[in-house]
Amino acid sequence: VITRKAGVDSWDNPILNQVYSGNCLYQEGGASDADAMVTKAPTLYLPSNSVLVEINDEVAITTASGRVVNSRVKVVRDVRLRMQSSIDITRIELKQTLGE
Repeated sequence: VITRKAGVDSWDNPILNQVYSGNCLYQEGGASDADAMVTKAPTLYLPSNSVLVEINDEVAITTASGRVVNSRVKVVRDVRLRMQSSIDITRIELKQTLGE
């Protein structure tokens, strides 16, 4: 689920608008090489590029095993994969995971 803050209510609780909710592909960050440490940001792939995700939107990912990862959007890129046909996806790099 990707949400964006839209202000606060009369009790100063944040009002969140849902930007996206659905299936996606999540790739963990932090790969390493034998000679040197290579760091890679955790990445989220959405199956469309029609979702208007912005930097600093909040992301809550539930993995297939039930683990929940909370983070924020760092970089958003629209990608067109050329295979048998063109596939449009959104590639989202995430910031460090948020603590509870």
